[in-house]
Amino acid sequence: MKRNTLQYYIKNKLPFTYNLKQSTSRFIVSIKNVYKGKTPKANELINVKNLNKFDSLGGWMDENNNYYLDLNIHLDSKEDALKIGNLYDQLAIYDQKENKVINLNK
Repeated sequence: MKRNTLQYYIKNKLPFTYNLKQSTSRFIVSIKNVYKGKTPKANELINVKNLNKFDSLGGWMDENNNYYLDLNIHLDSKEDALKIGNLYDQLAIYDQKENKVINLNK
């Protein structure tokens, strides 16, 4: 995804993953929420510090029409991804190879 399309994805509440680093790891885990709500704006990202700690930025919508912007790490191990997802109280992790959401049991 090109950087200049982030505003489009956020404005239209579309799901996306924007890589901040080169990564071939299979699983994506959100570890820092930047925004949760109904009317996201791309400027929600302006105050994010230390982006170099994260592998990607992602946007997605839940079943209640809340849109999320999250900062993520990428991992090769499903077991580690599940542990970290639970540690950070996440609803799910994402499997890039299978292109599917893996819900965490809460």
